[in-house]
Amino acid sequence: MKGLKKKRRLLALVMGLLLIFCTVPVFAENQSNKIPDTVKAEEVSAETVPGETSGTESSTDGTDEILNTEGSPENGSGNGKTADTGAVSDAEVTPEKEAATEGITEQDVPEAENVGAGNPVAVHLSRGAASEAAPEHQKYIKKNAENDYTLTLNVKGMYDSETTKPMIDVLLIVDKSGSMNWKMDTDKVGKPSRMDVLKQVVTGTGGLTDSIFGNTQIDAQMAVVTYSGSNDFLDQRYDDAEIIQEWTKQKDTVNNAVNNIQAKGGTNCEAGLRTGATALEGSRENAKKFVIFLSDGDATFYYGDDGYTKGPGSGSSPTAREKAIAQVQKITGLEGFYTIGMTSSSSSEFLTNLANNSKASEKRFYPANNTEALEKAFQEIVGETTEFICRNVTITDTLSEYVKIPGGTLTNHYTVTATKDGKVTDITGQDTITVTLSEDGKMVTATFKDGFVLDKDTTYAVNFDVVPTQKAYDDYANLEGEYPDTGSADSDAPGNESSSGKPGFYSNESATLTYTFGKTGEGTPHTVAYVEQPVVQVSAMQIPVTKVWKGVPEGVEKPAVTVSLYQDAAATPYKTLQLTEGNQWKGTFTYVAKGHTYTVKEEALEGYESAVSGNTTNGFTVTNSRKPSLTVAKEVTGTMGDKTKKFEITITLKDAKNALLTGTYAYSQTVNGTTQTGKQEVTNGTITVELGHKDTFTLHQLPVGTTYQVEEKPESAQEYEVEYKADDNGTLQEGDQTVTVINNLEKVPITGISGMGSGWTMGILMLSVFAAAALIFGIVVRRKHGRRQ
Repeated sequence: MKGLKKKRRLLALVMGLLLIFCTVPVFAENQSNKIPDTVKAEEVSAETVPGETSGTESSTDGTDEILNTEGSPENGSGNGKTADTGAVSDAEVTPEKEAATEGITEQDVPEAENVGAGNPVAVHLSRGAASEAAPEHQKYIKKNAENDYTLTLNVKGMYDSETTKPMIDVLLIVDKSGSMNWKMDTDKVGKPSRMDVLKQVVTGTGGLTDSIFGNTQIDAQMAVVTYSGSNDFLDQRYDDAEIIQEWTKQKDTVNNAVNNIQAKGGTNCEAGLRTGATALEGSRENAKKFVIFLSDGDATFYYGDDGYTKGPGSGSSPTAREKAIAQVQKITGLEGFYTIGMTSSSSSEFLTNLANNSKASEKRFYPANNTEALEKAFQEIVGETTEFICRNVTITDTLSEYVKIPGGTLTNHYTVTATKDGKVTDITGQDTITVTLSEDGKMVTATFKDGFVLDKDTTYAVNFDVVPTQKAYDDYANLEGEYPDTGSADSDAPGNESSSGKPGFYSNESATLTYTFGKTGEGTPHTVAYVEQPVVQVSAMQIPVTKVWKGVPEGVEKPAVTVSLYQDAAATPYKTLQLTEGNQWKGTFTYVAKGHTYTVKEEALEGYESAVSGNTTNGFTVTNSRKPSLTVAKEVTGTMGDKTKKFEITITLKDAKNALLTGTYAYSQTVNGTTQTGKQEVTNGTITVELGHKDTFTLHQLPVGTTYQVEEKPESAQEYEVEYKADDNGTLQEGDQTVTVINNLEKVPITGISGMGSGWTMGILMLSVFAAAALIFGIVVRRKHGRRQ
C-alpha cells in the first residue's frame, strides 16, 4: 500500500512538471501578445506601430515588413528577444493614427494587417548624405572688366576640418555557435579556437577596431550582435541573437564586448540578421552603414512563424538559408554588406549567396580558412569602409542662358591649376584633367584622369572665361536696369566683389561634382551640387537725341514731335521719345540693349522735312527744316504802264540733285485782290502763270534745296522794261522766297504804238480805225456814182 502511494505521488509530480512545461510557452505567448492601452504619438513612425508589439505590416507593395521600436527587447533590453506579433485592434492603433503622425492622409497608408511573426524584420536606412562626406568644393566668379568674367570650379583633395568628416557606422554580427570553440584547421575543440582568433583579429593591435577607430579621417562608431541557435525545451521566442554592444565610439567598449563572447549552440543566421536589422535602426541617420557578418558553418536553424527556433541544428537547412536571405533582402540603405566564412567548414556557397542578395551598394564574400586570411579579409573591409581618398572626379557646369564661352570655343579661354601651400601650378594641357565644351556650347566638363587620386590638401581648379549673351543684354534693357537674381554667398573669387549678395543674372543652371571614395575599381560614385550661384552684370546704352529747327519764321509755334528708335530691321519702334519746347527739344533713349544696330526716325510732320544725323555712340540729331514757299509777284509801273495787262511768267524748278521737279504742290494765287487756293501740277519742272498788276502766285512746301528760275516771256513784256526784285533764280533753303517781276513803261515809242497801256493810245487807235473805214466807204460811193453817169 505504501509503495502504491509513492508511485502515485511520483506520477503526480511528473504530471505537474509536464503541466508547468506546457503552460510556460503559452503564458509567454499570451504575455507577448499584449498591447499597451495608450500609444504616444511621438513614438509612432511612418512604418512602425509603437508599443511592446512589433510586426505590423505597412507596405504599399504587399511585402511583409516588421519594424522594431526602441522599447522592444531586441533593441536594447539586453535579452535579445523580439516581442511576438499580435493582432492590433482598430481602436488602439489605426492607419489613420499612424498617418497623422507623419502629416499624411489616410489614402497614403494601406490598412494594417496582422503579419506572421516569422516574417523578416524590414529596416529602411537613410544613407549618409554625400554632401557631408564630399570633398571641399566651391564655385566662384571673377569680374575681369565690364562684360568679361572668369568662372572657377574647384575641388580639394582632402578634408581639412572636423565638420567634413564622413560618418561611418559598422555593425559586427558574430557567429557564437559551439563550433567557434573548435580550432581553425580542425573540427575539434582546441586552442587557439576560432573564437580566440576572431577576438584577436578584431581587438588586437592593428585589428578591426584599431583600424576603424584609429582613422582620423572618419567619424566612426560600432555595434556588436551575436547569434547562435537552440530549440530545446528552454527555447523562448526570438532568443537566438542579441545586441551585446549598442552603438559606441569607444574602441575599448567594443573590445570588451567582443572579448566576452562565449560560444555555444547552433547556427541561426536569420536571427543574427534580424537582430542586426534592429540594431541598425539605432544607427545615425546621416552615416554610411556597413555590416560585417561572420559564420564558421551553414544555416541550420531559423525562426518559425510562431517565433520559436526550428531546424535540424546540424548539416544544412534550405529553409534556414532561405529565411536568412529573405531577412538580408529586407535591409535597405546599406553602403556595404560583407560576409566572412571562417575556416573551410563554412559554406562559401551560402555566404556568397547571402552577400549577393543584399541591397547594399558594395557586397562581397571573404573566405578565411586561417588566421592570415581572416586578417586580410578585415583589412580589405576596413579599406572599403574607411579609405576615403577622392578619385575619379568629374566636374560639370551647365551654363545659364545669360552667359556663353567667348567665340563658342574653349581654345585660349580656359586654364587648369593646382594649388598647394599657396603655390599655384598651371597644369593646363596635361592629361591629368581634360576640359571639353558640349556641341551646343552650354556645358563645360572637366574630367580627371581615370583612377587619378586627388593629392592631399591640393586644390584643383578649372577656370574658364564667359561673357554675357545677347539675352542678358536684352532682358536687362527690357527690365530697365533690374535683375531677376542675386548672387549667393561665397560666390566671389578672392578679392572680387561683383557677385555675393549682388543683383545680376545667374551664370549657371547647375554645376556638379562627381567623385568616388575608395580604391581603384571600388567604391560608389557620388554626385553633389556646387551650391554657390555666381551672377554676372551687364550694361546698357543711353542714346541722346536733339531736335533742331530750321526755316521756321519768328513767332511760328513749333509742334511737339515723336522720335522713334528702331532695333535692327524691326518694323515697329523699339523705344519712343517725345520732344517738346518744354524739354528744350532734347531727350535720351535709356536702357538700350547692346549688340544691335539702331536707326532713328521721326514721325512725319506736315510742312517739314526731317533729317537724322549721328550715331549710337555720340547720339543723334534730328533736324526739322520747314519746307519753303516760292512766291512770284507782279508790279506794273510807269506813266504808260498798262495795269490791266496780264503778263506770262515761266517758273522752272529743280530738286536738290538738279533734276527737274515733278509733282503736285499746294498753291495760292491772288488776282485783283481775290485769293484762291488749290493743287498745282508741276510737270518737267515748269509752271506758266499769268499775272497782272498786284497779282501773286505762291507754291507751298517745296522740297528744301529746290532751285528756281523765274522768267517773263519776252513777247508778253514787249516795250516794257523788266526788272526782278530779288534774284530771278536761286535755291530754297531756310525760309520762304519772293520774286517780284516789275514791268515799267514811261512813253509811247516813236516807231508807233507799242502798247495798250493808256486811254490816249486807245483813242488814237479808234480814230484811225474810223478814218480808214470812212475813206473806204467814200471810195466805194464814188465808183458807183461814176458808173451811173
